[in-house]
Amino acid sequence: MQSKGDKMQYDRSLPYRQPPKKRRRVRGRFFVFLAILFGLIGLGIWGIVSLVSGPKLYELSYGRLEKDSRADALLVRVETAEPLASYSRVQYHATENQDVRVGDEIMTVFSLGYSSSYVEELENIRGKIAGIQEQRFLSGVIDSDVERFNQMIAEQTRQITAFARGARSGVRFVNLERDLTTLLSQRQAFIKGKQNETGDAELNALYNDEKEYEMKIQNWLTTYTAAVDGRVSYLFDGYEYHLRPETMASLTTENVAEMLKSSVAPPIPAEEKDMALPNIYRIVTPDEWYALLLVKEKSWSFADGTECEIAFAGFEEMQFVATVQSVKGDGDMALVVLRINEDMGSLINARKVSAILGGRVEGIMLPRSAIMENGARKGVYLEDGQTFVDVELKGMDDHGYALVAPREELKPGVKIRMRQP
Repeated sequence: MQSKGDKMQYDRSLPYRQPPKKRRRVRGRFFVFLAILFGLIGLGIWGIVSLVSGPKLYELSYGRLEKDSRADALLVRVETAEPLASYSRVQYHATENQDVRVGDEIMTVFSLGYSSSYVEELENIRGKIAGIQEQRFLSGVIDSDVERFNQMIAEQTRQITAFARGARSGVRFVNLERDLTTLLSQRQAFIKGKQNETGDAELNALYNDEKEYEMKIQNWLTTYTAAVDGRVSYLFDGYEYHLRPETMASLTTENVAEMLKSSVAPPIPAEEKDMALPNIYRIVTPDEWYALLLVKEKSWSFADGTECEIAFAGFEEMQFVATVQSVKGDGDMALVVLRINEDMGSLINARKVSAILGGRVEGIMLPRSAIMENGARKGVYLEDGQTFVDVELKGMDDHGYALVAPREELKPGVKIRMRQP
């Protein structure tokens, strides 16, 4: 053992080793720095390549889009409905689906309180008048003209009595009554030409009774005439308030989906109670109607103002050309309004239908991504990067391309920029 004063002795025969160095840990910031550095280098290279190669261009060409699809739809008619709260009975003058013009008679309505006994009593009074006239003024006189009047009056009276008892249909009561009144007036005028009836108290009393009953009957009758030209229908489905041209702008995809799914029409708002009265007939404009389609927004190909062919399941024998009036989407579904200006035929009473769509759209084809916004305008930039041309969208396909209307600045061979400068 060495003492404190002794020096440390080393064995020089052993190799010398340096003490181990302390390692430094690589921190995450170093990798972030490298990523930024390489990103800047990449951007620089991309910028140099872009300057050398120039902006990405697309050469326009003429294209065509053909597509067939199906969609659930609601039909909206242009129609005028006549409401009536209550009545006793109705006589129809126009048949279902009959075309009428302004002023044509549609129906005669008998109000509550009407009784056929008044009609029968009126005919009894008229019979008494005829009997007295013949007895007093034509006794022993045979006149062929009077006999002819009597036969026609008897037949007319028989028809009116049969109608009043419900045994006669398909005739117009007001016409029967008017014709009978005309015959009686003609006969009375003829008889008065032969004899002077003034001063006959019994006949005058019967004449007054006749006028009284005529007025009573007329007060119970209301004859409705066509206010517009169109086609008559007496059938209703409860959607007449909700599905009108005036309400289409406020409808949403949810509203239409609910009506398509439900078996009954939604209730009419309380503030529109006047619209809740039952209708007795409607006059439809047959060559102006609409189809409300519920479609997947991404699958719809036709732009506003374009035309497409349309038919309806169960009515395939009829083919129509429709114009896209509006497309309103919520990100998933879209409500498409199609306007049709052809006679709707047997679809006059159809409401919920399956629409069969087809058609062809032609125009200038370009990538949808090339369409830019410049304020409120939508268009594309030409090759010079300065000229902005508005586009009129006509259709879109499922592969990212659009069809726009041709114009002088947009025609096959013209090059446009793929991004805004």
